[in-house]
Amino acid sequence: MRHKILRGRGPARKHKTCGQRSSEATWATDPEASKHKPPMLRAPNGAIADALNYSAAGKAPYDPGKITVPTFIIHSKWDFDLPSYQAQVYFVELKNAPPYKRFVEIERF
Repeated sequence: MRHKILRGRGPARKHKTCGQRSSEATWATDPEASKHKPPMLRAPNGAIADALNYSAAGKAPYDPGKITVPTFIIHSKWDFDLPSYQAQVYFVELKNAPPYKRFVEIERF
């Protein structure tokens, strides 16, 4: 039955799924999208600009010292994108969160 539903042969749904609503809302943000053949969703380059201005420059887009709420960081020792030393430096910079901050590093399973 599952394979029939995934192929659109299953029972009709009365309501749109969360994914369908999200997809429709995303496409509605770009009025030019449907004018292309095939339709093409344009995306802003803000994430790329942030990566160049912050990550590539070795600085955070915000000051961790300004975080004043309890903070729990779970880090994987094998995280390729964020080495352990960077996660630990970030934790130390949470100056206004103590004593309500915790750092846990997990090993491989």
